[in-house]
Amino acid sequence: QYATLPDEEIDRDSSSPPSPPSPPAPSSSLSQAAAEPPSMLDTLLQRLAGLVRFRQHQGTALRPLLPPQQADYLQMNLRLALDRAQLAILRHDVELFRTCLADARQWLAQFVDARHPASTDMAHELDDLLQANLAAELPDISRSLTRLRQRRDTAAAVPAATDASQ
Repeated sequence: QYATLPDEEIDRDSSSPPSPPSPPAPSSSLSQAAAEPPSMLDTLLQRLAGLVRFRQHQGTALRPLLPPQQADYLQMNLRLALDRAQLAILRHDVELFRTCLADARQWLAQFVDARHPASTDMAHELDDLLQANLAAELPDISRSLTRLRQRRDTAAAVPAATDASQ
């Protein structure tokens, strides 16, 4: 019946009925894509391509997001660094205060998305605190202390003079 049979027809035993011949091979892949409906895989890939955007970042390596458990540890470490800074201020330890704030600032820059408004606000606050002058000038009490000592000495001398006259 048919002039040429596909390879699969030759392998088939003679008891099965012959299948119709396959259509001729198209000349280009575009006509094949138009003739065949897209496969499920092609459809899935097209939908995913709409959801995912690939960008090239030249010169800078991207940092992956932290897993939730590590993000919780980062949040606790930031809170502890700020608590240590607060205690350092109460103890008048300016060096420890600056070290704690610098650590918090470094962790913020390293692990938190800098484009998020809350992280930029916190970074600005930490930078402002790092620039703050915390060395308070104590008032000069030497004159009042000198006067207090003079009065004490004169008050102590007056009763001693009255005791000697008696």
